[in-house]
Amino acid sequence: RLSDNRSADADAPTFSLMTYNVLNLNEYRTPATDFGYNRTLNYILKADPDIVALQECADISAGASTGKSQVDSICKRYPYRSMGENGQSLLSKYPFKKLPIDIDDNSSFNVKAYQLTIDTLEVTLLNVHLQSIGLTDSDKELYRQLTKGKTRRDELDEIKTGLLDKLSAAFIARAGQAAIVRNALDSIKGPVILCGDFNDIPGCYAQRTIMGDDMHDAFREAGKGPAITYHANRLYFRIDHILYRGPLEPLKVSRPKFPSSDHYPLIATFAIE
Repeated sequence: RLSDNRSADADAPTFSLMTYNVLNLNEYRTPATDFGYNRTLNYILKADPDIVALQECADISAGASTGKSQVDSICKRYPYRSMGENGQSLLSKYPFKKLPIDIDDNSSFNVKAYQLTIDTLEVTLLNVHLQSIGLTDSDKELYRQLTKGKTRRDELDEIKTGLLDKLSAAFIARAGQAAIVRNALDSIKGPVILCGDFNDIPGCYAQRTIMGDDMHDAFREAGKGPAITYHANRLYFRIDHILYRGPLEPLKVSRPKFPSSDHYPLIATFAIE
């Protein structure tokens, strides 16, 4: 369902959540020194969501050109923080505690769990990052040439034996990871928000597996348009997602087009029903 004007009961508390792969707070194209400050952190402060789930961000002070004043501003705005192992981090205006989760994550599969107290509701948040395709620079250049219609016959053979094999391996890996995440969801009681970088498109096998019969796609219910979230290397797809279950209603999900990372963020506003 697409909607521009969903509204909650006037007395229903609302909150906003951003999910954002921030490329280790580095600039995707423009040298960070051209700005003298970290544009990604500056954008987060400007957007001012209540909860920020970050992927590829182990430390908010580690980005190029990140100044002390920016870090101080983030810490003041978000008094509850968890800087993540393997890059999964959380900034929150609401108190939370980290939850143990029986998942052995690694550089290609990361899941972190938190229990947030939002108004009077206890919500479990899962911040996930699933397997990427793992393309090399030469793979990406070959793909760019393919999408420009400039591919030679020998390059087509390389695509068949190289790129397609990597795609197949990534799909298989994500399928297994999705089953592990779904199993974790089955062990969690109560309302849940699951968000992050799935490295796959809406309706893919991994998303369907994770959703099961009880999770809902916030963008499908309250977003609009194709809303590409990955924009590098001519790979224009929405691979970042926000899923939920429980007494929550997504009022709006937007995709700001801010280009400092190779991903754009998603921002959802929820009402507590």
